[in-house]
Amino acid sequence: MNLSYREKIIWISLSSTVLIFGYYFFQAFKVFNNPDVENTTLISLFISVVILISIIQVILIIILSIANKKEAEKGGDEREKLIEAKATKISYFILSAGAWVTAFGILLTSSAFILINVLILFLVLAEIVGFSLQLIYYKRGI
Repeated sequence: MNLSYREKIIWISLSSTVLIFGYYFFQAFKVFNNPDVENTTLISLFISVVILISIIQVILIIILSIANKKEAEKGGDEREKLIEAKATKISYFILSAGAWVTAFGILLTSSAFILINVLILFLVLAEIVGFSLQLIYYKRGI
């Protein structure tokens, strides 16, 4: 399977997002089910996850850019911009739905822990869907 430079970047972003935020939500679920654990534990975990995903993606993309110097310097073409725009449009609707769910959730629960994690979940889902759609569009040749 011969992937373009941009597709490789998307795979790096998608896989690191799924793995690292999968771990975050697994830990968040454990905190939610254990009322003895303080929410500050989850805040430090979230900060750690954001830092970790940033470091991993930067390092891997630098390595990829060094290995594919010509493609990295070339930049994106019109097709790549169109693919990104189409995927972002759908991701935006998912993120908007998450904002609305969270807003209505304020009426149903007073738990900031739940509301924040629902919003983070929709943020991550929007990213995953966006990355996945970009890969599908590349495969289809859009």
